[in-house]
Amino acid sequence: MADNDDAVNRMRAEFIGKRLFLVFLLPTDKTGDRAQVRLEHFKFVKRLEAEGRLFAAGPYVDEGSGKPTGEGLFIVRGASSDEVARIVSEDPFYKGGFRTFRIQPWQLNEGSLTVRLSLSERRVELE
Repeated sequence: MADNDDAVNRMRAEFIGKRLFLVFLLPTDKTGDRAQVRLEHFKFVKRLEAEGRLFAAGPYVDEGSGKPTGEGLFIVRGASSDEVARIVSEDPFYKGGFRTFRIQPWQLNEGSLTVRLSLSERRVELE
């Protein structure tokens, strides 16, 4: 058993171990036209990206239709859940009462990302 524990600990030491925060974005029952706030929401998300705070973001989609379900996810860089809550509470969907959120600290250990740059075409592809 000790040999197994040692092997597990050696593997863990190789993991990237990057602390991030999952922010589960949940719609509220508030009625009204979300389209009126959507542009400001997109500007907010782009600002977080430009500031280097946003690792990834996007809506949950229906598997069949591909249409957004109303829920979504942010993966945010931050020092603490409190800091991330302050950041996310500036989202116009949240400020407008259309969404609430739940934060879960998360440790990125494994995975891969392939990036292909086509300089002459100014194109980026992610896999």
